[in-house]
Amino acid sequence: LSIRRQRQMCIRDSYGGIVHQSLSFQDMEECVRQWWTDLNALAVKNIEIILAPKPYNDIEANDEFEYELYRRGFQVASPGLVLITQLKDHPDFPSNLLKRRARKFFNQSISFGVTTSCSEDFSTDLDLFYPILAKNRLQFDAIPTHTKEELRALKNLCMENIQLFLCWHNTSVISGALVLRVNKETLNTFYIADIPASRDVRGANALIASVYHWAREQKIKWLDFGPSTFGLEPKPTLIQFKESMGALGYLRRRFCWAEKPKKF
Repeated sequence: LSIRRQRQMCIRDSYGGIVHQSLSFQDMEECVRQWWTDLNALAVKNIEIILAPKPYNDIEANDEFEYELYRRGFQVASPGLVLITQLKDHPDFPSNLLKRRARKFFNQSISFGVTTSCSEDFSTDLDLFYPILAKNRLQFDAIPTHTKEELRALKNLCMENIQLFLCWHNTSVISGALVLRVNKETLNTFYIADIPASRDVRGANALIASVYHWAREQKIKWLDFGPSTFGLEPKPTLIQFKESMGALGYLRRRFCWAEKPKKF
């Protein structure tokens, strides 16, 4: 379980949980006991764990980790909702995934001369994409989680597991998607951003279709569009767009614990 220590001795984790193959109840119990011992040693007072949605897990994954959380007094908190598309082979892929309106917009993007590319020069293309991303986040009084330098460093560490897709119109980049391959079968669209003034050429639809094509070539089965809610507050426009591209909603279960862990 990857954790990070915070100022008030509070452990927080996004997409946390024990990463494991099929474990017996006894083995799972021992794993959690060791983790619990570490938390006691850190004098942790608060813990929040957000488990990965179901498509991230192995088909043989069980719920014994969640059971162990309940045993130790964790409470279920307000979950989040992510939109995830299952990518299956189909003669009409990826058009078969798109709803009628999204398919119409995709065809329009082609008629407008929109093109897409998977970056072959990450550092150079990041210089084109990052200003769009930063300006996009500024609309929400936010900044990207990573700086350009950090993304370059991550690319050097992860290489093929990080890809940058760009959408072009009239020789200019109008949108982009930076994706992370988080496991063998799952791709996470960590950053998607566009230039609002260019949305009338439907670049977002062409961009996502391009990511779909690449993902299937890599035998990826799931594409995670990321959170579409703030807790129990949904973002209807965001959800509708992702659903139009074939995505379905999955819970990000959140467990919270307070006060000092008791010994088992």
